[in-house]
Amino acid sequence: MVNNSYLVMFVKNIIPEVTTRIGRVANNNRRIKMNKKKKHIYIASSYSKGDGFVNTQRQIDCANKLIDMGYIPFSPLLMSVYLHAQIERDWQTWMDIDYSWVERCDGLIRLEGESKGADAEVEYAKKLGIPVFHSLEEIRFEA
Repeated sequence: MVNNSYLVMFVKNIIPEVTTRIGRVANNNRRIKMNKKKKHIYIASSYSKGDGFVNTQRQIDCANKLIDMGYIPFSPLLMSVYLHAQIERDWQTWMDIDYSWVERCDGLIRLEGESKGADAEVEYAKKLGIPVFHSLEEIRFEA
């Protein structure tokens, strides 16, 4: 008769240990991916000073560059220009919506140009401890 004690020991002890180690490695890999999650960047700039569609295009250009850099951009003008074309809303409504988006972002980039609203978004981000950048080259996050 063959001694199955080694096989029994393998099944009872070694396989669960290997399974546990594989699980730990998988969980560690998930944590690493979560730590490297893409950062969301809010784009703040003027809409009503000058041509609104030109200003929106500036945000689109910035958003594309942010995507190329590995970030997830949010362009409030891209959203609001179409909504506002259908239903006009007051300035404070747009600011409330914008503040809500700022809260959800990891950073804010302020494009140049005069804007009471964009300046208010910058101040709100600073109050929340969200980093504010003034150029694409400035964007850095601590590891």
